[in-house]
This record gives sequence, structure tokens and C-alpha cells, in this order.
Amino acid sequence: MNNIISFDLQTKKSFEDVGGKKAIHKMGISVASLFYYERYQIKQFLEQDSESLIFELKNSRYIFGIGLHKFIFKLLKAYSDYDLYSLPRIDLIEYFKRKLRVKNPLEGLFLGTLGFKKKFYNETYCPKLFKSGNINEIRKISKKNVKDLHGLLHFGLKHNFVYFIDPKGLRWKIPVNWHLEK
Repeated sequence: MNNIISFDLQTKKSFEDVGGKKAIHKMGISVASLFYYERYQIKQFLEQDSESLIFELKNSRYIFGIGLHKFIFKLLKAYSDYDLYSLPRIDLIEYFKRKLRVKNPLEGLFLGTLGFKKKFYNETYCPKLFKSGNINEIRKISKKNVKDLHGLLHFGLKHNFVYFIDPKGLRWKIPVNWHLEK
């Protein structure tokens, strides 16, 4: 097994382009990024590299990402029959929605733990960049996303907690159970 990875994926098409959320598998990969925790290295993949991307995911010790369950793994089904849901993973949205009982905990987690307001692009931003041929900007966005995920993961692994700033501005210490198998 390779590594613990932080994972980000940006698409070629928006939900509107493919006819809604039931057609996630048609959205396509524009750029996917993996941040290898132990090697402190980022690797990026384009759609034509999907086989290599799936190989890296299958051979990772743990996957850390946003929207893995309801979005990314559904999209990757178009590229592989492998059951990605069988892989060890932490989906930040699912993990913290249950723990904090808030609809979208991500902004509060990045602000509380890493001290900055995370920029989240809407689902049409990167597809528009892709259509205009601006793949380098998508690469930058995806690279920044995995670096930020790595920062949150690293903090949580080191301290066994993260911080969350709630909508009222209060900072909460949230225990995390990220004892990832070595």
C-alpha cells in the first residue's frame, strides 16, 4: 500500500450540462489531484490518466476528501468497475455532518483549524474554465484544494482534534478519530 492521500477532483461539465445529479457519471474529469501524506508530494491527473488515478486510489492506505460518497466515487464509476466504496476513506462532509449536525461544516472547519476562509467554487466554475481551455487555472485550484485538505488532515492526525467556528463565531474543539491504519 502506498500512502494516505488527500483527494480532489474537478469536472469538465456541470450538473446542468449533463442533465442533473442523476448523470454525475457524465461530468468527466478535468483535473484530479492527490496529495501523498508521507511523501509530501502532489500528483495531478487528467481524464486520459484515469486508469492511473484509479490504480493510485486502489493502492492507497486511506483516502481523505470532500464529497467522496455522493459525488466523486459516482463520477469515477464511468472510468472503472472497481468498487471504490470498499476503500478505506474519510469523507469530510459526511464525517462532520454527523458529528456537528450542521448542513455544511467545511467553512467553519477550515477557518477554525487552519485560520483561513476556504474558497469553495460553485459546480459551474471549473467546467466554465475547462470549456474556455483554462486547464492551468483548474490545476491551481485542485492543487490548492489538496494542500488545504492535507493541512486539515495533518492537524487532526497530530492533535486528535480540529477546530470548528460556528455561525455565531464561537470556536469549538472537535475530537477526531482518524487513527488511520499504517
